[in-house]
Amino acid sequence: MNDLAQRVVYRYAKRNLALGLKAALLDLQEGRVEPALKALEEFWSFLEIGEEAAEIGYTLVMKAEWLYALGPRDKNHLKDIVHETKDLRRWLPTYRNQGPIPTRLVQRFETLVQEAIWLSGKVHEESDTFSHGDFTITPMPGVSKAKLGDCLEALDKAAEVIRRKFPELLYGKVYVAKTVANGVANYVPDTIQLSLRASKTVGDVYALCHEFGHRYELKFWKDKPAREAFWKLSLEPVYETLVFDRGTRAKLADEFLEIAEAKLAGKSQTQSKLLSQYLDVLLRKNGPKLRDLSQAFLKDASEINRKTMWEGFALPSSEDLKVVTDKVLREPIAVTPYGAKNWRENFAEAFAHYVLGMPLVPEVAAIMEKLS
Repeated sequence: MNDLAQRVVYRYAKRNLALGLKAALLDLQEGRVEPALKALEEFWSFLEIGEEAAEIGYTLVMKAEWLYALGPRDKNHLKDIVHETKDLRRWLPTYRNQGPIPTRLVQRFETLVQEAIWLSGKVHEESDTFSHGDFTITPMPGVSKAKLGDCLEALDKAAEVIRRKFPELLYGKVYVAKTVANGVANYVPDTIQLSLRASKTVGDVYALCHEFGHRYELKFWKDKPAREAFWKLSLEPVYETLVFDRGTRAKLADEFLEIAEAKLAGKSQTQSKLLSQYLDVLLRKNGPKLRDLSQAFLKDASEINRKTMWEGFALPSSEDLKVVTDKVLREPIAVTPYGAKNWRENFAEAFAHYVLGMPLVPEVAAIMEKLS
C-alpha cells in the first residue's frame, strides 16, 4: 500500500473504526454477511496486517507504526483483537449461502464492535502530527501539551548531542505516548517511540541516545570487520594462549630429560606446570611416537637415544606452537548490565556512552572512535 493509500485508509478507518462495524452488525443480525465482510476488510486494512512465512505456515505481522507507541498492555489487547478479526474473516464467508448465521458468530462480531470503540480511543489523530526541528512528532491519545513539551525538551537535548558527530541520524517520525515497552524510549521500525517517562527524568537523554544508536547500527554501520569485532567483544570470552617457541620447547625438553634420568636413578622429580601443559599438547599430537621414544631411552640411555628423545620433545625445526587453554582472561564485555542482554543492545549502550563522553573500556572505545 503506497503512502497516499495508507493516508486515505487511515483517515477513513479512524473516523469510521467502530461505525462501519456497528452498521454491519445490524446486517449480520438480519442474516446478511457481505456488509460484515466488507467492514472487516476495512478494519483489517487499517490495522495494516501482513503475512510472513514462518517455519510452519505463516505468521501475522502488524505493520502500523503507531502500534509500537502503545503500552505493553494495550499492545497485547490489540493482538487479541487481531486474532479475533482473523477468525471472523475466516468463518463468516462460509455462511454467504448457507442458511442462518450461528448466534455465536454474531455475538463475537458484536464484541469486536466494542473492541473497535476501545481502539478508537488509542489511535492518534493525523491532524495532531507536527514538525519539530529534524523530526515529525505524533502525540498519542492521553499526552497533554505540558507533558509533550517536557518530552520534546529531552529530545532536543539528545539531538544536540547526536548532531556533533552523527547528524545523519536526526530525521523521521517520533511518537510520544504515555508509556512504551521497555522503559523510556524505543526504536522500531525506523521510528522513535518516546514515553512521558522521558519528561525531565534522570537518564532521558541517555535513553534517546541509546535508541539513536540502534538506528546507526541498523541503518548506517557498514563496517563489517568492526561489526564482527564488536560482536566478539560482546559475546566471546578471551582465553589464555600459551606460546611454545623454539627456546621454550628446548628448555622443556631438557626438563623432561632430567626427570627421565632421575627416574633411571631411582629418584622422583616433580614436573613444572608448563611442562605438564606442553606434554598434554604433544601427546594429543603424537602420543604413540613420544611414548616409544621415552621407553627406548629408559631401556637404553645411550647418547643417540637421548638425542632422539630430546628432538622428539623439543621439535627444534618447528614453528611456534600456540595452545589455547581453558583459563578465561576476560569475560565478554558488557558496557552496562542491560548491554549483556545481546550484542545489539550492548552496541546501543556503547553508542550512548560514546556520544555523551562517558567512559568505555579500551577495546570498545577503539571501535567507537572509528564510527563515521
